[in-house]
Amino acid sequence: AMGGKRTLLIDVDQRRSTLYKYFEVHRKPGLSEHLLEQVPLERVIQKTAVENLDLIAGGSPPPNPAELAASNSLKNLVHSMREKYDIVLLDTPPILVCTDPISTLDSADGIILVVRMERTNFRSLELATEALHRVDADILGVVFNHTNRRFGAPYYYLYRHYKPYSYYSGYGYYNYYTSYYEKMEKEEDTKQTSETS
Repeated sequence: AMGGKRTLLIDVDQRRSTLYKYFEVHRKPGLSEHLLEQVPLERVIQKTAVENLDLIAGGSPPPNPAELAASNSLKNLVHSMREKYDIVLLDTPPILVCTDPISTLDSADGIILVVRMERTNFRSLELATEALHRVDADILGVVFNHTNRRFGAPYYYLYRHYKPYSYYSGYGYYNYYTSYYEKMEKEEDTKQTSETS
């Protein structure tokens, strides 16, 4: 977007939608309202503070996020948006958490893996790439998130932070992805408490 490309970001993480917070826009109406309730696109596409970047927030959590991710409605939405935007990005849940990212492959040309510095280890990355290769996904590249501002030192700095099993137990991703759901549940509990108070 900063390079002048008209870009649309779609929050497909229906289990823990958070992009609306980062861009300080409304959560709903969003993707779920458009696909399930036929809310017009002009009501769900929101401008962000970033020039050339629009956002479709996640909206209200649907009964079955996996079905929504695999739906023809999502495919049709992405197809229609390609005529309006130069780039359409789908933000999905972590690939090792659920099947949603795999389900969206029919709607995408390729995959960009987002790796969090000091949180994602090599074993988790291997498992993710193996899962994608099994379905013949086209991995376009990797984005490193939450990197140190001084990052740019020799590559050994990167490898030092990504030793297998250096952070996680078991398969190396269990703790992080368990916390993903725990955060989601806590947010839902907080929401319900505020609604009843």
